[in-house]
Amino acid sequence: MPIIGVCGRKGGSGKTTTAVHLAAELASRGLSAVVIDCDIQGSATHWAEPGNLPVPVHHMPLEADSQVAEWSKSVRAIQAQYIILDSPPHLDAALGGVIGLADVAVIPCGPSGLDLIATGETVGLVREIRNARGNGRPLVLLVPNRIDRRTSSGRELKDALADMGEPVAPEIHYRTAFADAFNTGAWVGAYAPHKPCPQGNGHAGRVRAETTGATSMTVQKPGLRARSSSVQAALTAQSTGEKAVEMPPAPPPPLPTVKEKAKPVGLSVRLDHDTHEALRRIAFDERVSIHSLLMEGVDLVLKKRLKA
Repeated sequence: MPIIGVCGRKGGSGKTTTAVHLAAELASRGLSAVVIDCDIQGSATHWAEPGNLPVPVHHMPLEADSQVAEWSKSVRAIQAQYIILDSPPHLDAALGGVIGLADVAVIPCGPSGLDLIATGETVGLVREIRNARGNGRPLVLLVPNRIDRRTSSGRELKDALADMGEPVAPEIHYRTAFADAFNTGAWVGAYAPHKPCPQGNGHAGRVRAETTGATSMTVQKPGLRARSSSVQAALTAQSTGEKAVEMPPAPPPPLPTVKEKAKPVGLSVRLDHDTHEALRRIAFDERVSIHSLLMEGVDLVLKKRLKA
């Protein structure tokens, strides 16, 4: 029974929308899925009230450290092939409990600089909890959300997320159908089944046990480290359960056709903390990705060397 935690440090990043649609997509493939609404605000619960979703939603808010152990046991007792946890954005027992219980942490991120900063904080927290758990879990999948490719921030978000050193999912484009689906208590697959959703239907297949090598650049810094209460909540949640379930591997991606352009070679660099912080501030101020700044520097060096 894989447990998928949809989490993030910023409200409005699309956690509830991602959680509901991930569960609904799994259900559309014939798999049983349940959404656990961990936020006291209960957005997913309100979404499900009309009864139009293909999956059940249980409101099980986690508000205090003392509740983590019992809450974790209650979640694990639910019978379903997939459990989707919709976490609140607060850095407290709830977020720590979700990450501590999850096999995979799905982190949606919008195109703004504030979204990127909050996502960096969440990745740092996940890595700290992963190290504390000692079992390599949870794995991470970053989801570029609300993408408008007419804007530079929308076009560069995927590269900016790749700089964080974790797997990046296909983009979810900005669509008013998501908001309209919420207003009717349905998911977009039922509300607008015949409207195209570029790249958006591949996430259920991407949520899998996917290992990555050691990263050369991290986004965690001392000022953004997780509070010890969140880490302790994560360890409490993890210790109440069984051994992590291996999730089925996704099929390999299709080979590129002749018409497709070759992908550029990736750039991997190792930066000290001060240099990374300086780049992050410049990237935030100029609304560009760190990857773009690095490539600009490489281009300048090449031009200088070639002239010499």
